[in-house]
Amino acid sequence: MLEGNTLAVIGLSVAVVQLVVTLAGGLVFAIRLEGKINVQTVRIAAVETATTTFASVVTKTAVQDEKIMALDRTIEGLRRGEGYIAGHRKSVDGGYGSG
Repeated sequence: MLEGNTLAVIGLSVAVVQLVVTLAGGLVFAIRLEGKINVQTVRIAAVETATTTFASVVTKTAVQDEKIMALDRTIEGLRRGEGYIAGHRKSVDGGYGSG
């Protein structure tokens, strides 16, 4: 049979091995977690860039829409004989001509 000191040494050795294995597992976990965080950081940066680009496109589209609406109002005014014509002319009746 094993003596008390021998059992204590074996128990301590097992505890040390378990501690080393646990620390190694924690280290591997931390390294893998850091890699995943780096990947997520890159993905978030890409999403931020895409969002900025999308916001720019939406802004430009809104400005173009305003310009188109202004041109449409001008054209409608010209169709009614208003706008660039200084006064009402009898020859302008709002139609496209007699045909």
